[in-house]
Parts: sequence; C-alpha cells; structure tokens
Amino acid sequence: MTDHTPFAQPSDPTVIRTPTPLPALGFVLAAGWLSIAVVYLLVTVDLVKSFEDQYQLFRATNVLGTVVVVVPPLLLRRIPGELRRRALPFLVLAGALTLAELVVPEWTVPLLLVDAAVLYVIGWLMLRGRDPKLMPIALGAPFLYLLGWTASVMLLDQLQTPLHAYGESALIPASFFVQALLTGALPVCLPLLVASFVRGPAPSGSAIHEGPIFRPATATGVGAGMNSLAMASVTMGLVGGNVIAVVLGHIARSQIRRTKEDGDGAAMAGLVLGYVGIVVGVVALVLASMLSSAFDHFTY
Repeated sequence: MTDHTPFAQPSDPTVIRTPTPLPALGFVLAAGWLSIAVVYLLVTVDLVKSFEDQYQLFRATNVLGTVVVVVPPLLLRRIPGELRRRALPFLVLAGALTLAELVVPEWTVPLLLVDAAVLYVIGWLMLRGRDPKLMPIALGAPFLYLLGWTASVMLLDQLQTPLHAYGESALIPASFFVQALLTGALPVCLPLLVASFVRGPAPSGSAIHEGPIFRPATATGVGAGMNSLAMASVTMGLVGGNVIAVVLGHIARSQIRRTKEDGDGAAMAGLVLGYVGIVVGVVALVLASMLSSAFDHFTY
C-alpha cells in the first residue's frame, strides 16, 4: 500500500520536509493485536474457572490490545513529531474509551466502541499527515461496526457446535478472534485503506526522494487550508461523540481565529451537533428515570 501524502515544489519556502511515515503500519498493528491476544488466550484459557475469571481474562486481553495499537505509532521516529503531537489526543482518547467499556453499563458499550473507532481513524489520518477533508471517511466506522457485529453473531452461531467439541480452550480464543476482527479491526482498517488510495497532487521529481511535507498554518492564512479539528468536531458530532464534538469545536474556532484557516462552518456544525446531542441525551435520561420510577410505583 502506498502513501499518497501530497508533495510540494522544492522552491516553496513554506515546506518542511520530513521522513516518510511507514506505510500500512495500522494493518500491521491490527494483525499484531489479534495475534498476541489470541496467543494469550490460548495460553491462559485453561485458567478460566468461572464467569468472573473469564471476565478478567477478557479485561487483560483488551488492555493488551489497546496498548499494542495506541502506543507504537506514537514512538516511531519516522513519524514527524508535529504529526505525533496532533494525533496523540485522538489515539489516547480512543484507547481510553476502549478500556472504559470494562466499567460502564453494558448498553453503553457499542457507543463507546464506535466513538473509539472513529477517534482512532481520525488520529491515524492526522498521524499520516492526511488532508483534513478526508476525516469524514471515519463515518464509515459505525456502519462497519454494525455490519461486523451482525456478521460475527451469525458466524459464531454457526461455529458454536463444531467448536464446542474442543472445549473452552478452542471456543474462547476463536470467539474473541472473530469478534475482534469484525467489530474491532475491520471498522478501523477499511476506512484507512480507502483513505490511502486518495491521491494528492503529482509529486515533482526531486521531491519524491525527500519525503512528505507538513505545511504549518500561517498568520495570514496563506496555504493554511482546512482546520483538522473542525472536521474532527463535525465527524464526532455525527456519530454521537457529543462532548468530544463540543470540545473540539471550541478549540477549532479558537485556532481558526488565530491562523485564518478554513473550517469555521464545520466547527460550528460540530458545536451544534454536540450541544443538541447533549441536550437530547439529558432529556432522554430524565424521561427514562421518570418512567422507571412511575413503573416501579405502579408495580408496587
């Protein structure tokens, strides 16, 4: 897979040339996460004696997988430091949401995982120096998660009988692998794969060997382009990450006023979606609490 980060002409004084980021690293990390987690389960599955032991086993596997996919990209020297700093909050927050599923009510887990997938895609696009206008491609993650969850339920239902004959030592790792692949890896990897085929302007002959570039925003707005946080804000607002959308929207508008970048409309859209989502969520919780109390009183 080839990285198509845009290149600039050598004579452009605003260009800062940086080493070429590693191509396809995300897919390597996904494969490493699945491989390490499944091997871990194969080695430790015989220790499972109860449901609580099984839950602790999956907790450890989840933590292991999160560390594998979040930490290595932020340590690679071939990724420019500025891009790492921009991607850091998104990748870390994606990892935090993934781990939060272990301590939140079960009905909130799908939303957390979807938000984590979208954040990870956004963070990875920033890490690779991609055009901010590509960030809405992260909206594919929720649909892929839903499709993956449906497919995993159907597939595991078909595999239940043949795997049951081999006992827990085969059933648990196989179940984890199918669910992690279809609801964890593919919803992230497929949008990034699509983004990797979006080409920028044709590179010049001398720039090809000097690696991709990073154009900093300028006070005059020349070459500043689209603000990445504004696009991230509207993307998170569309997938239900309301609080995150509001925070990113305010930060984006502050940056845009300073750098004269494009994207104020996108930041405002993210703020509107975020605040509306928060209000709707609060109203829904209040109504649910009132209905639950009324039902309990009626039953009593």
